[in-house]
Amino acid sequence: MAIDKLYEGYGKMVGLAIFGSPPGRHIKQVTVVDDDIDPFNPAEVEWAVATRVQPHRDIEIMSGLTGIFLDPSLPKEEQEGPARTSKILIDATRYDAKDFARVCLPARDVMAQVDKDWERYGIGKSSGNRQ
Repeated sequence: MAIDKLYEGYGKMVGLAIFGSPPGRHIKQVTVVDDDIDPFNPAEVEWAVATRVQPHRDIEIMSGLTGIFLDPSLPKEEQEGPARTSKILIDATRYDAKDFARVCLPARDVMAQVDKDWERYGIGKSSGNRQ
């Protein structure tokens, strides 16, 4: 989930709201990122986790939440019962956003030209994922 972070703690609140929704019972992990990250791009999400997360502060593991009985990781007796599970919430938004250094990248058209000419540089295959 990508958000425009309004204040500290907002990322966790959004993640908890996702877990609290009816479809949220099917989800075990939510990662919340800032709106400068494409949540559908795994490399960008991983970059946000690597550069914006302090595990002791930004990762929550919650137990006893509603899951779904089809979860194969649940013990057999729980697959037939209340289907309680643990879930993980990762707040990969900028901490103290007003003072957090902004990402500085070349313009998209410049990066598109670099991708287009990548083979010519003799460096190897282009990943096509550069921001």
